[in-house]
Amino acid sequence: MTKHVPIFAKAKTAAALLEMSTAEFLRRVRDGALPPATKFERWDIEHLQKSMRGEAIDTMDGVEW
Repeated sequence: MTKHVPIFAKAKTAAALLEMSTAEFLRRVRDGALPPATKFERWDIEHLQKSMRGEAIDTMDGVEW
């Protein structure tokens, strides 16, 4: 049987993938340490991975090139 890794996940699954409790996961989202949910209250797993690796930069919104 093939095990699938979700592309988008509910809070419980996203927390489990990060080895956190759901409460800790949601607290870190609320505090801004992890990205918020996208459509349908699902988290983009790729965004979570980038955030945990320190690759997600969200502070470039006001930059004019």
